[in-house]
Amino acid sequence: MTAALSLFVAWVYHITHRKKNYSKEFLQTLVFISTVVASVMLVIGNNLAGAFGLIGAVSIIRFRTKVKNPQDTAYIFFVMAIGVACGFKYYYVALASTLFICTLLIIFSKLNFTEEEVTQEFHILRILVKEIDEGKTKIEKLLDAEVEWWDISQLKTDKNNNLIIDYTVKLKDNTTVKYFLDFIFNKSENFFTVLELKDA
Repeated sequence: MTAALSLFVAWVYHITHRKKNYSKEFLQTLVFISTVVASVMLVIGNNLAGAFGLIGAVSIIRFRTKVKNPQDTAYIFFVMAIGVACGFKYYYVALASTLFICTLLIIFSKLNFTEEEVTQEFHILRILVKEIDEGKTKIEKLLDAEVEWWDISQLKTDKNNNLIIDYTVKLKDNTTVKYFLDFIFNKSENFFTVLELKDA
């Protein structure tokens, strides 16, 4: 029951998700989480000591995966609730809540509920940092001054152990891509090199 309901939730996520570049592994994770939670609930049952032991074990785990979309977090809690309900054998509660919430999600998707009329455009700015401390500080000060919003999306090193940083940036409304690139190139001062700017 848990797996079937979670697969249905994953399918609803797939058809309602606006951005199609979501992680396919996330859909599998939704099913895994719910079935694991259901299994844990079956093991614990009414054992109060086991429940406290579970809380202690879970508190040790550090989740390092960054969930960018708050709605994804809600889906995780959704399937966990399904797992808890099925684990305690409240199958009708799990079924009714799944159908009700998924129906709401599909309706919101079809009606474009609260969707912004103007799509925000984000870009990926890839920087090769030559001076790690000064270069990173320098580029981020420029971003603070010249873009509306930015965040680090990826850090890695090349074969020469140079640091490469991918920044997700949203340009200001009156800033063109050409102007922004020219501005960054002129301010590099050998601390960093712009490798590319592409659509996110």
